[in-house]
Amino acid sequence: MSSSSIRPSNNRTRVKLYTLNEERQWDDRGTGFVTCLSPIAPNTSYSIIVKSEMDCSILLESKIHVHTNY
Repeated sequence: MSSSSIRPSNNRTRVKLYTLNEERQWDDRGTGFVTCLSPIAPNTSYSIIVKSEMDCSILLESKIHVHTNY
């Protein structure tokens, strides 16, 4: 998804990001700010982006799928 097809919301919340590894242990991925990107074009998805508070690198980019139970 290109940045021209989405626009960020104004809300930023500081979060701690963990992932579950193959040994079923939680790995610390870092601390950053989460933003929900809303689609501006039809038939595109919302996305959740977490950017590192240290260097603004993307720690997580995940599309929100309409038919997925969260």
